[in-house]
Amino acid sequence: SNQSRKFARESNAASNATAVMRKEVSQLRNNMLLYSFAIVGTISAMGKFVKAASDAREQMSQFNVVFGDFAPEAEKFANSMQSSFGIAKSEMVALLASLQDTFVPLGFSREKAAELSMAMAQLSIDVGSFKNIATGDVASRMTSAIIGNHEAVRSLGIALTEATIKEEALRTGMIS
Repeated sequence: SNQSRKFARESNAASNATAVMRKEVSQLRNNMLLYSFAIVGTISAMGKFVKAASDAREQMSQFNVVFGDFAPEAEKFANSMQSSFGIAKSEMVALLASLQDTFVPLGFSREKAAELSMAMAQLSIDVGSFKNIATGDVASRMTSAIIGNHEAVRSLGIALTEATIKEEALRTGMIS
């Protein structure tokens, strides 16, 4: 009887010790999972940060190449848009570089293309604000219209026809 009671006590003690150990192992596993998620999240965030920094550097590099000597003036414009309208400088730099990269191959001088790029960026901001459309989307539609796809700007309320384009070119002296 004493031996049975002693065995029961020891068995209960072993059972309690096992339960405590299971609880501690479970807590250890939960902590390891939390730390793993934290590490993976940190690594992912760092990767995104590195990619964003790399993209910004590439954008500035493209910006400097397409604007050439006019890059400081265009960057000053981008900074003014950032402070005036709250548009991210990286977004404005990408927009200006894209516009400039469209105008220069069309035959415009870098200086004239820079003026046009800044004017188109400003117009894209204004139309986008008026129509509640993203600036980049408006600029993309306008760029598409410049290279001949006039349907791209119809949704912005802009109707371009060959006749109106020729009329304006005659009026401004672009053609005779």
